[in-house]
Amino acid sequence: MLFGLALPDGVEAVELEREVLLPADVAQSNIDWPCLARRRGVFMGVLACLEVASSLGFWRLRVRRELGCELRSYPNLFTERKTLAAIFLPRSQFGSRLRSTVGRGREFEKLRDYMSGDPYDEIHWKATAKRNRPVTKLFQSERTQEIYVVIDASRLSARAVTHEGKSVTTLERYLTTSLLLLLAASRQADRFGLVVFDDRIRVFLRAAQGPRHYAACRDAVHALRPSELSPDMAELTRHLRGSLRQRALLFFLTDLTDPVLAEDFVQQAGLLSRQHLVMVNQLRPPGVAPLFTGAEVTEDSELYGRLAGHARWAESRGLAQRLRPLGVTATLLENETMAEQLLAQYLRVKERQAL
Repeated sequence: MLFGLALPDGVEAVELEREVLLPADVAQSNIDWPCLARRRGVFMGVLACLEVASSLGFWRLRVRRELGCELRSYPNLFTERKTLAAIFLPRSQFGSRLRSTVGRGREFEKLRDYMSGDPYDEIHWKATAKRNRPVTKLFQSERTQEIYVVIDASRLSARAVTHEGKSVTTLERYLTTSLLLLLAASRQADRFGLVVFDDRIRVFLRAAQGPRHYAACRDAVHALRPSELSPDMAELTRHLRGSLRQRALLFFLTDLTDPVLAEDFVQQAGLLSRQHLVMVNQLRPPGVAPLFTGAEVTEDSELYGRLAGHARWAESRGLAQRLRPLGVTATLLENETMAEQLLAQYLRVKERQAL
């Protein structure tokens, strides 16, 4: 029996057809059919094609049926092998790698009698009056926090960048980095959520824990494409302030090279930073760097390119300086080490208990 699969556009089969011998005494049989997806998304319309010879061998019968199934292609996280190793080696506060924690902690644990050397601001005055002796509050490090990744899927996310020799969109880099960060948050036992926006909120998953929630986040964005719309920062701010009641760590992955969008973001960031810890991350475009860095200039045309890159770098630095008094951190991420840098930011917040 000759068997083959007709796959939808965007998915390629390793082999077109194959001779298959099915046992006669079974009602069902499984056939492994390797294929390669060329892009993310959901693919429908898989056709199964079958050709079998007649009992006397005078003719061949052919049947074609559409299968009631779908193929799903997810972002490829295995390209970030170094980052994956960094996620799985540090196992929270346990294992061979320990991290020092700065500060006394923010989460109330219990009350105990006052001891010499306890700060006066940790005295629980109501309990002291009730028990007629000094009582001190004890705090512990916050073990569970809420982490949100806010992804900009507007028109600027369609810009092409080169990663490992392949041309991909900026949104593709955002998604891969976001899923790695959510995986790290899961390993740290934090609650993690996901927000995707352009001129409206396209995806909102409230923070939760566990492998099932991570799978839900992955399913929510695996077919995401850049839109042709401009981001609406005011709508995003209204939604986040209305939906997130608990203080959370917000990682923005966006592009603020447009001066109008940057000005709008500065106005809205002040409102968000009153309640949440906001960290803005942009992908550094090629050539954007201080003027007197890198190799020596050998041609006049290269000098003009360096000047243009310095001007864009100065704009990014000016934006970061405007956001700093608002309590917002702005960072330019390198393309090839984007996930590692974002993961380092997250672990630094955990160590310093900045949230």
